[in-house]
Amino acid sequence: MRLVELADEFGLTTADAIDLCNEAGVRAASAGDELSDAEADRWRAAAAHHNALDDLPDDLMIIDDDGGFGPLPPAPWEPGSPEAGRQPVRPPAAGPAFVGLAPEWGADAAEHHQQVSLYAASSLALAVVSLIFPLVPAALAVPISWFAKREIAQSKGRLTGENLAIAAQVVSAIGVTLWLGIFAYMWWHSG
Repeated sequence: MRLVELADEFGLTTADAIDLCNEAGVRAASAGDELSDAEADRWRAAAAHHNALDDLPDDLMIIDDDGGFGPLPPAPWEPGSPEAGRQPVRPPAAGPAFVGLAPEWGADAAEHHQQVSLYAASSLALAVVSLIFPLVPAALAVPISWFAKREIAQSKGRLTGENLAIAAQVVSAIGVTLWLGIFAYMWWHSG
C-alpha cells in the first residue's frame, strides 16, 4: 500500500504521514513509497495513537508512565498538600562569620573597627604578579610592603595586614630568585 493512501485514510497531510513513518519505524522518504503489510500495520497503529492524542482536551496534561517517579505530589499551596497550613521555617541565626582565623581578620577585626592596609594587599598582589613577569613588579612590591608595615605600626591598631606585607616580601624574593635563575640559565647556555 502506498503512503499517500494511508494518509488519506486518516486525513493527514503527506508531511504528517512521513513524520509518522519515523515514529513507527517505517522507512519512507516520499508519499509515493510502497509499504509492506507489516509496515502499513505499524503505521496505522502510530496514526491511531496520534489521533487519540489529538482528541484529548487541551487542558489535559499527558505524562508518560515510564515507572520513574510515580504520581506528582500536590503543590505546597494546594489545599490537599501536607505543607498547606505550615509556616515557613527560618534558618538558625548564623554564628561568627569567620571561625578559626587570626584575630586581625573577620569578626574580631570588624568589632575593633580595623581595616586591612591597602598597601599591604597591593604589595602582595604585585608580588604574585612578579612570579609571572620578571623583576619590575617585585621591585615595586618590596618598598610598598615596607611602607605598609610602617603604616600598620603607626596606625595604633586601626590597620591590619602585617602578615600580607610579610607574605609580599617572601613571594617577591621567590620571584626575583626564580627570574634571576632563569636569566642565569639562559646566559650560561647561550654562549
